[in-house]
Amino acid sequence: MLVIYTPALLVSTFCLATANVVNGRETLFDGLLVAHFLKRVLETLLVHKYSNKMKASVAGGEIGRGAKRLLHKHRNNSHPASLTTGIGSFYALISLMCCVQQRSVELYPPGLPVFGLSLFFIGQAGNFYHHILLSRMRSAKSEDNYVVPTGGLFDSLGETEEREYRTNMPTTHN
Repeated sequence: MLVIYTPALLVSTFCLATANVVNGRETLFDGLLVAHFLKRVLETLLVHKYSNKMKASVAGGEIGRGAKRLLHKHRNNSHPASLTTGIGSFYALISLMCCVQQRSVELYPPGLPVFGLSLFFIGQAGNFYHHILLSRMRSAKSEDNYVVPTGGLFDSLGETEEREYRTNMPTTHN
């Protein structure tokens, strides 16, 4: 996971260090990107617990058909390195594109930075809280089987899926 988030952190840090301060917006945006990716890197180092037992072919079923084909192609390797570096490169390029685009915006409408900052910090806090929940589940789990996450917003997602399953459940007539 460090391979995924570190390039974007470095690009964001570079953008923050080289931002032309016109009205502070550039520094704010670049600083929030640095904060986001720094949080991701620190979570990877300090919060996440990895089992290293998931096979690439199994992971492919969870993340989509295109990625599954790529993972299947690399199934003899223990690490699908090209996929990992590809995702890291994508995050870094998107970060660079966002930073460059922000330099062309002259002014934000009044009130937008406060609203945006509120959403940013609420989202980051919620994301961190749910990563802590997942980390606790992994450390408490003694078996190797997958367990559906519970707690926080995971509970409301489970209820939605269960309702949809019941609604779309095929009926059988004997």
